[in-house]
Amino acid sequence: MDVFDHKELKLRAKRILRNRGEQIRKITWIYCGVAAGITLLVDLLSFLLLYSTTSGSIITFHYGRRFDTADFLLSFTSSMFIALWNAGYIHLSLGLLRGQAVSEQSLTEGFRLFWPIIRVTLLWDLILFGLSLAVIFISMLFSLSALLFYAVFLAGFGYILYMSYRLGFAVYITLESPQMGTVQALSYSRRFTEENCWNLFRLDLSFWWYFALSVLVALVGSLPLLLELWEVNIGLSPLVSFFLSSTLCALGNFLLNVKFFPYLALSHAGAFLFLRDDYLSQEQLWY
Repeated sequence: MDVFDHKELKLRAKRILRNRGEQIRKITWIYCGVAAGITLLVDLLSFLLLYSTTSGSIITFHYGRRFDTADFLLSFTSSMFIALWNAGYIHLSLGLLRGQAVSEQSLTEGFRLFWPIIRVTLLWDLILFGLSLAVIFISMLFSLSALLFYAVFLAGFGYILYMSYRLGFAVYITLESPQMGTVQALSYSRRFTEENCWNLFRLDLSFWWYFALSVLVALVGSLPLLLELWEVNIGLSPLVSFFLSSTLCALGNFLLNVKFFPYLALSHAGAFLFLRDDYLSQEQLWY
């Protein structure tokens, strides 16, 4: 299997952004605006589910089964919506790389393929969740030795990261071939990424500045809430602090992603197309 050049993928993404930048920016504003709005709304609803308020100050903290269930359903529904919304942007990125006509309607492709995308997303999440539980359980068996505990935990975390790359193109494959079964899509993702996990990691590592800025946005945006939790008096009620933190985080992520997310998305889509085409060519040679 051939190895892709992540620098060439990024150069190709830059060329597309340069040639079709105005159209991409318009669609990206819609994509990021909806994603930020959903995130902000879910944060605020989750907060209000846990607290009763009067005159802008917290008077009672309610936490019980009813709120647990409501909060879980809210988080689950929003995460599935974001997964479908992300699938639309992946579809858009693949179309741009092929030189196809794209529009705002491309963002709804995930909803058009509702069940195939939901099935593959849920199975992907369940696999990684199961691996996480297994890593925690095995690590606890070595809890008497701090060195062994951290060694096993880090090794397990590395394996989870490895598997996330092996299975990471399942949604791309489902968008390309929605008639394909969920397990088959995950299996094809494993084949496409064979011997290229390190290169995919290097591709992500080349975007270290994007992930660093994301962490910085989260830290700065969460500062009002963190100060409140640390009992530092800033003259704001917990509700106002939470609202301010959520708004700052949503706005910061919106501005960051409007500027840089298309570059990242096009590079990942380019890696998928390269690995898929390479795999299919090798498969034809076998026959």
